[in-house]
Amino acid sequence: MKKSWKSLKKNGKGGAKDSYKRLKKFSYTRGFFVLDNQVLLELAEKYGTPLYVYDYEIIERNFKALRKELSKHLVDFKIAYALKAAPLVDLCRFLNSMGAIFEAVSIGETYTALKADVEPSKILFDGVSKSPHEIRKAIELGLQSIHVESLDEIFDVASEAERQRKVQNIGIRLNLDVEVETHKGLKTSTRYSKFGIPLYRFKANIEKVLGLKSISVKGLHFHLGSNLQSERPYKEALKKILELLRENEELAENLTYIDVGGGFPAKLDKTLEIASKLGVWIRNVFLNEFPGLTIIVEPGRFLVAEAGVLLTRVNYVKEIYGKKWALVDAGMNDFIRPALYGAKHNIECISCRETRQETYSIGGPICESTDVFAENVNLPTLFRGDILVLKEAGAYGISMASNYNQRPRPAVIGVYKGQVKFVKRRETIAELLNL
Repeated sequence: MKKSWKSLKKNGKGGAKDSYKRLKKFSYTRGFFVLDNQVLLELAEKYGTPLYVYDYEIIERNFKALRKELSKHLVDFKIAYALKAAPLVDLCRFLNSMGAIFEAVSIGETYTALKADVEPSKILFDGVSKSPHEIRKAIELGLQSIHVESLDEIFDVASEAERQRKVQNIGIRLNLDVEVETHKGLKTSTRYSKFGIPLYRFKANIEKVLGLKSISVKGLHFHLGSNLQSERPYKEALKKILELLRENEELAENLTYIDVGGGFPAKLDKTLEIASKLGVWIRNVFLNEFPGLTIIVEPGRFLVAEAGVLLTRVNYVKEIYGKKWALVDAGMNDFIRPALYGAKHNIECISCRETRQETYSIGGPICESTDVFAENVNLPTLFRGDILVLKEAGAYGISMASNYNQRPRPAVIGVYKGQVKFVKRRETIAELLNL
């Protein structure tokens, strides 16, 4: 890695390695792996709050566990990290070193991967509404494949590739009308979703698409939604693709991969269970009929959610008509999931010394009534200056952070084997004011 990992000083004596030797590195509370509280407190004091902290060993554990599970059932597969979960250059560099490929949904995410020395041939370019500029750059860069989501986009890619005198590999993102059990905002392949090309429309235009000389249809792609709890919807989608390939020999002969998207839950055991059952079915059913295809999965949340926490400091504790509020320095601008999706994240006080429990609602500084991380949670008696940790905040936290209320976005710290580094520095007011 280009950035060096440095020891974290502890009261001017020794570093993080010493701290880890003295203290148990991980605790396991309510299903969450977390860095030792003393280390998190050191980081909060040294780098300020709000602060995201990622434990790279958890990311490494998750990636290797998924790779091992898939390898039991599939000969040819690739794990594509979904950058939208946490588009951090250093994190991409880390995953690249383990053999990941990458799924980007914008040119910005694409350049994030390129900045991490990821080869263009290892980047899949998704996105439901790509601009002409994005299509042009994707072809110029020589990305592995562009996943197209409408017939017009197919013709746009073909036209631009012809202008550049190239043959561009594409994947067809299909809307397979598969219902999934998840939050309505996380469903991405139902008939009411904006994503993908309806199967019936693609079938009606296959000959025309395959006849375009400046593109080559190398893959079929779907993404059903996020935080799925079963292999059932994946199998339902793949059965529809099986029917499509049976009906279209030319399409089947040209394909090199099937991309089943992401959607795996954050919990390690649950994702491995889904991966195992899905891998067995793909091997015994799908690949038995159409061998030689590479299977691509696109985990994001699974790889990074449990690896990241958000540290925040209590600014005020007050009571309003009998309801106790702890008002903290992190807000929905830093971590929007509770406000956007009603997501529940465990919160603990890592600086509290009181054992007596009280009931609090945790609110941020943003001028919105929805800027609330939790309602009526039991915590030790809180005081100004106490440090709280929001757990399982590694996915769709820093990536969805904004400057709402003109607040700078938080810093990100990475910890790996007792060493610490800046992953992303805190935004400054001067940067906010740049035009």
